[in-house]
Amino acid sequence: MRSSTSSSDMANKALLRIVSFFAATLAIAILASEALVRLQVLPQDNYANHVSILMATDRPDVAFGDSRTARGFVAGDGFVNLAFPSEGISHMAWKAETHFAELQPGRVILQADPHFFAPYRLNRRFEPYPELSAEFASPKAFHMAEPRHRVRLPGYWVRFIENGFILNSKIMQTGDGALLSPGDFAALDPRAQMLQARKRAIIHQTGASVLVKRAQVEYAQMLDALVEKGAEVCLVSYPVSQAYMAAVGSSSRDHIRFFKNEAQRTGVRYVDARTIVPNQHYFRDSDHLNAAGAKVFSNTLVSLCFG
Repeated sequence: MRSSTSSSDMANKALLRIVSFFAATLAIAILASEALVRLQVLPQDNYANHVSILMATDRPDVAFGDSRTARGFVAGDGFVNLAFPSEGISHMAWKAETHFAELQPGRVILQADPHFFAPYRLNRRFEPYPELSAEFASPKAFHMAEPRHRVRLPGYWVRFIENGFILNSKIMQTGDGALLSPGDFAALDPRAQMLQARKRAIIHQTGASVLVKRAQVEYAQMLDALVEKGAEVCLVSYPVSQAYMAAVGSSSRDHIRFFKNEAQRTGVRYVDARTIVPNQHYFRDSDHLNAAGAKVFSNTLVSLCFG
């Protein structure tokens, strides 16, 4: 009887040790992951910094758009850059409405690029930034539990280990919201440039006509609302590489005509800057400027838009 009891006690103790080991390992993994997010990710988290700028700024001079604006416009001369990669017309309209709800708009740059009507943009479900709601206003106990960090956590660890136990972003985010990138598209051989440009052109092909029409109506409504509020608006088609222009050919002609017509209809200025940067060393890839290109282009853009 004593032997049976002793064996049972030993089994329980072994099970307890195993459970304790796994619990301790889990706790260490959670704390290590939270430390990784807080110490390595958050200080250079472009999205979190973008949200902070979006919530805090009260500047009347604003640029709205996606990555071409975010990477291609160095907000200076009083501007703030509220563009963010992969966002479409719905996000632009929502940001413009939110930002100018109680603020008189000044100079406003609206991106006017044909790829806004590509399927991957038209099919993307629009969701306002949850961080701007009261639910997300309180400090987080565990940032690693936030959905956007949780799904990226394995990737964080892989890059952290591969980079010698440090995470270094190559993107420099300015205090005015621009996301400036390195890279030299011209350093690629001509065939590689052509292939990259063709891949982008395929992704940017026009989507279903019904969805395009809906997006055009939304863009026109956004423009009307800004003009009615007294904004000095400039529509801008951003610089792209020569290889990209060759790849898209005439497929973007109708969309460029749409933007031109909208500018004429509302009495605002339209700037077609797609070929305004001839130096291909100023591009990070086939359709985005690098940091040097953005700095050169931005002064020209403000002058073209507002004199």
